[in-house]
Amino acid sequence: GLKTCLQLLRNMFDDVPDPEDFWVTSWGRDRFSLMSYSYMSIGSSGKDYDHMAADVEEKVFFAGEATNRRFPQTVTGAYLSGIREACKIVERGYSIPDYEEMGEK
Repeated sequence: GLKTCLQLLRNMFDDVPDPEDFWVTSWGRDRFSLMSYSYMSIGSSGKDYDHMAADVEEKVFFAGEATNRRFPQTVTGAYLSGIREACKIVERGYSIPDYEEMGEK
């Protein structure tokens, strides 16, 4: 995992430092996702992505590549949608717990 990734980066770039911290997910082994990604059928539009991203009463927020009309089916889309939703949460005055405090490290 991490060692392989760092070696690949070091083969491509000079002076790649060791990470200060890292977090490895296991969604490929998650029985509910099984490494899946979204698929919009023929006739779908950007509005469908927006609909998937709509919050519920400003209390339940949705992120993921399926909610990003500009970068669907990509890690970039998933990442940016997470940033988008985190901003919404903070703008509404909610706090975001530190993942270390949640014991998910």
